[in-house]
Amino acid sequence: MKELKQRFFTTVSPLKYFLLMIGIDWNPEKSNARIEAILKGWCFFCLFIDVIFSILYYMRRSQPEILNLFVYGNKEPAMDSLTKGIDRLNKLVCNVSVHVILFCSIRKIANDFLNQLENVDFILNRPNLCAIRRSSVAGIVWMLFLVSIESRKT
Repeated sequence: MKELKQRFFTTVSPLKYFLLMIGIDWNPEKSNARIEAILKGWCFFCLFIDVIFSILYYMRRSQPEILNLFVYGNKEPAMDSLTKGIDRLNKLVCNVSVHVILFCSIRKIANDFLNQLENVDFILNRPNLCAIRRSSVAGIVWMLFLVSIESRKT
């Protein structure tokens, strides 16, 4: 039977590959220093690009609100322009801070989560369910087929 970490990482592999694309490695078993250095460099590069594009997006989208707030003042109320500008600034800060938080803490959180899962997996004595996987996938496909037929009738 596969170990819990292997099962977990194969199950959430799309999330793992997405995080690797933005330079965040959260698999604690890979401890090659050269690969970690390359991933950290890639993460800083992705973070830098993210910050640049977020700032450019903020400046481009907020220019009419800033002009309306300080120069025109009669196209729309100044308070609406101010709230739109603050909303875009909030999106910029949240985008960058989420990237930094993921980079700094995802490995520790993943280790703690997997350690808790191992205890639960050991206590529950999970059986090997690989034998019924194909039939369960076939059952899901059959249900989707039936639902699609019924939706065409109505």
